[in-house]
Amino acid sequence: MRSGKGVVVLRCCLLALLGTSCIAASIWAWQTTEEDFKQPAKGLDTMVVETRNGHITVAGSRDTNEVAVHVIKKARGANAKDTARCLEAIEIQKTVKGNTMELGWDWATPKKRRWQASVAFEVKLPARLAVAATSHNGKIELAQTASTATLLTHNGAVKAAKLAGDLKAMTHNGGIEVKNLRGNLDAKTYNGEIRAGCVASKIRAVTHNGAIDVDLSGSKAIDGQLITHNGAITLRLGDQASARIACSTQHGVVRAERGLDDATARGRTALVGTVGAGEGSLEVKTSRGSITIK
Repeated sequence: MRSGKGVVVLRCCLLALLGTSCIAASIWAWQTTEEDFKQPAKGLDTMVVETRNGHITVAGSRDTNEVAVHVIKKARGANAKDTARCLEAIEIQKTVKGNTMELGWDWATPKKRRWQASVAFEVKLPARLAVAATSHNGKIELAQTASTATLLTHNGAVKAAKLAGDLKAMTHNGGIEVKNLRGNLDAKTYNGEIRAGCVASKIRAVTHNGAIDVDLSGSKAIDGQLITHNGAITLRLGDQASARIACSTQHGVVRAERGLDDATARGRTALVGTVGAGEGSLEVKTSRGSITIK
């Protein structure tokens, strides 16, 4: 009898565990759909893209006069049927207001508390358009545009390459990487490193936690700030650079691997000097880390 009761109890436990596993699996099951559409770019000068949860990629081209959008929608609910309802409730919103095209999404019906969704946008557009992209949770990538750009994400990396125009890039949690920028840069992250290569007259790179590596070897007169609270800073300058540079660290050393005119040092933690005619002004500062000028 004891043996029989034991078998019954064991079977009940196994059924309970299997039931729990099945429920958990159904709750975490994602469904995905994708769609594409195009919009003539005649008369447009700005593209605005925003998503609450998902990545954004934007690529410019000089050989097109239309905006091509690829949308990736992901959803999940309590079960397969509920997830399908969640997916159907995601409404892609695209509007043209004057010279600006706006792209985003919202719920077509009231959102259930158990629903979760992710919407990613992959955009190809004329290089001449200015771009403003915002994601609350996801990476942002931009390439080959020839106007101003603003890239903002609360959680994710920001990458930009081959741009001709001023760039503002900000993330609360993630790194910022900029390659081949011909324009001024304003980059800020609260947690991540900043790596940038640009030809600029103004630069601001600030991180609370991470290293900064900036290549300004193609720049001339330069104004700006390179500041981190926790990380090393490397600054590369070219033969045409022109700025008064003030470097300081609280815990680390300052090294100048290239000559600085009128240089004055305070121990190994501070150095002020001039490159070229000293037309610009650069502040290079870290609380914990070393600074290298190349």
